[in-house]
Amino acid sequence: MDNYPYIIASLPDLVQPGAPQSFDYEGVSAFIRSQLSAADCRKIDWLEAGFTPKYIRHHFYRFVARSRSRFLRDYFAFDAAVRKAKVAFLQGEPVLPDAFEEAPALIAIFACKDIIGRERQLDQLYWGKASDLVRGHLFDMDVILSFLVHAALVQRWNALDPETGRKLFADLVSEVRGTFKGVEFDTDTPEKKTN
Repeated sequence: MDNYPYIIASLPDLVQPGAPQSFDYEGVSAFIRSQLSAADCRKIDWLEAGFTPKYIRHHFYRFVARSRSRFLRDYFAFDAAVRKAKVAFLQGEPVLPDAFEEAPALIAIFACKDIIGRERQLDQLYWGKASDLVRGHLFDMDVILSFLVHAALVQRWNALDPETGRKLFADLVSEVRGTFKGVEFDTDTPEKKTN
């Protein structure tokens, strides 16, 4: 089953602009899964396991590094590097600027004294990485996985800080709509019009 175009075209309907409290990650994930093959659902299983602290162990990263999904391999290689740098920072050890591509940005984030501000910036780094990994992609499984990373961040900030949740929600809707080249969405209706 290859319903990627249908799923991706449905995402703006699933994340209607409005109060972020109405956003339901589980509902969106369930809809997406209902349209995918078992193999693609397993990719979502791996992605969502990576959102769950109890599953984040060395063996998780070892297994996901062998995934056939480039998005999963690259995203969790980045996640592992960020977590390793975070541990080093908390232990008072230096984080080398050339350790990995995002290390200089991460060092600047660690310099932030405001804990909530630091968490926001860390999540913005994750958001940006998920976007960068699908730059130039259209209607494929990687776009769906990137969307789910963003959706999980929206869900997290809805619970922690509704104002940040609202901004991330708006960014999510804007980014999903920007996925479509040559397609214009009317903000009042779920129907799309070709240019």
